Amino acid sequence: MKTPSSISEGIWREDLFAIVNSPRLWLYAALMVLAPTITFVSLRALGSIVPAACVVLIALFFLQHRRLPVPSIGLVGIWFAFLALVASAAVVAVDSDYAWGRVGKLAMFSFSALMIWTCAQQGKLLRPLKTVLVGAMGFAIMFGLMEGLTDGWFFLLTHELTSAEAKLAANRPLVVLALMIWPVMLILVSRAGGPVMALFLLATLVASFTTDSQSSQLGLLAGSLVFVAARVFPRAVGWGCLVVGIVAILGMPFFFALVDLRDAVGQSKLAVFTILPRLELWGFVGTKIIEVFPFGYGLEAGRSISIAEMKQTYFIGDSMHHPHNGVLQIWLEFGLLGAIAAALLWAALLKRIIDLDGWSSTTSLAGAVCFLTIASVSHGVWQSWWVSALALVPYLFAVAMVQEKQ
Repeated sequence: MKTPSSISEGIWREDLFAIVNSPRLWLYAALMVLAPTITFVSLRALGSIVPAACVVLIALFFLQHRRLPVPSIGLVGIWFAFLALVASAAVVAVDSDYAWGRVGKLAMFSFSALMIWTCAQQGKLLRPLKTVLVGAMGFAIMFGLMEGLTDGWFFLLTHELTSAEAKLAANRPLVVLALMIWPVMLILVSRAGGPVMALFLLATLVASFTTDSQSSQLGLLAGSLVFVAARVFPRAVGWGCLVVGIVAILGMPFFFALVDLRDAVGQSKLAVFTILPRLELWGFVGTKIIEVFPFGYGLEAGRSISIAEMKQTYFIGDSMHHPHNGVLQIWLEFGLLGAIAAALLWAALLKRIIDLDGWSSTTSLAGAVCFLTIASVSHGVWQSWWVSALALVPYLFAVAMVQEKQ
């Protein structure tokens, strides 16, 4: 794809000058730098920058517009429905003290995400941040590649960890990069052309394969396949992803409870240490979900459900904390009501993406599929770093979609 000179010529330099000469953009730019890079220093730090960013962005919004940001009625309705759902799950939770503490934290994070997204709707003002985001992501990809090739050298140098722990610590930053690469690709395709965009994606994928982060690898591969297919058949692929996502969300616990995939997976080293333990856990969780269908066990149920009944051939440990599968965790904690809410939210998001134009639709669709893939194979839904990453991705897309200077 040839980049129009009127768009690309000098625009990177102009953006940097615009940011230097506009102090009000400095903190926005700092957030753009921290979003893809801070996890290489600390996962907990990513969890803390979202509420801090919310306060700062609201203050900047007020200074620029002399009024407070007001989110749309639809987003406010979704926020209240989310709080009602998690509060109802906390009421029936076994460990109510822990559950209500989680409700408070989720209320803070979800409100912060709502206000960050609202502040992001400022059009031309945020355009110079595109350059900062591309630069930060480029640095993060190179750093992730270095960490993968050196088995977490930086973590080993800066934290009191064993070699094995440092190697494991290099995994989650690659998950964050897998989620955040898609808005960067949207910027690159208009400013630098298709080859540069493809190079960034390939570099992120290579970096993920230098680590043991199978979730980032699967997410990037799934997103890449959808990205390519959507360029050829945009609406068909979009509607296909919408339908497949709904089926996966509503049917996942029944599938894993009724279908034993262990023989089909084989006995490779990767299968024994990664895939088979998860399949064993997911089958057990699916069975527990069916036992109380259509209800759930309450918020953070994974911490209190005994796994003594599970046949542990491959799974190691005496507790699960969470199912390492976001869809199953929603089912386990909220039951059918939570699954229906998640399916409706997925349908609304995909419908919105399908209605976008050109590259905005393609990159957003790939990003959504990447997210659902990662969420379905690993990580707890309510982990602070994961919630923070999800809160920041729409903000990054909002910046990426700002119209270029004509």
